[in-house]
Amino acid sequence: MFRPVLLAAVVGFAEWLLPPAVNADALSLERFELAVEALHPTAPVSRDPLSMRVAAVSANPGIGDAVVAVVKLRILPGWYIYAKVPADQPFIETELILEHGPELSIVDDWTGPPAVPHKTAANTQIYESRAEDLLFFRELVVTERGSGESRITVGLEYQICDADYCLPPTTKTQQLVVPLLGEEDSS
Repeated sequence: MFRPVLLAAVVGFAEWLLPPAVNADALSLERFELAVEALHPTAPVSRDPLSMRVAAVSANPGIGDAVVAVVKLRILPGWYIYAKVPADQPFIETELILEHGPELSIVDDWTGPPAVPHKTAANTQIYESRAEDLLFFRELVVTERGSGESRITVGLEYQICDADYCLPPTTKTQQLVVPLLGEEDSS
């Protein structure tokens, strides 16, 4: 039913798979690339080794149109967050957060970079500091007009570590407003 659109990432030289857009004309690849390029996480520091920027990318959507939630992360060199952790390990897996109002429905799971194996912990995968920022995104679709806008909360819950120790689990979120086309705007 949906067709995937290949996106050459704006950050670095990796390739990502853009979630299949419900209305590919309204949410163009160019609009997505520009929005991602405009997100600049601040430089992380040792007391806060992960910085985050978020966005909701859309084309003033009406019913049936796509909205893409974007999370862009920058991790201080030498630090990492957990992607997959065995049940017998005490570490906290990173969980991406997306809360939305009744005007929107989630289309599919989060898409992001591949995790890498942890160097010493068996069956554990991590997202580590790299030359380019880490980019995650998830597609939603507008299901009703509501009040002309929808609020979404985007972020992540994570535990960040370096070779010597781990910081306590942390949650970072940001609320965004997504303008929606009203009935008079859609004709």
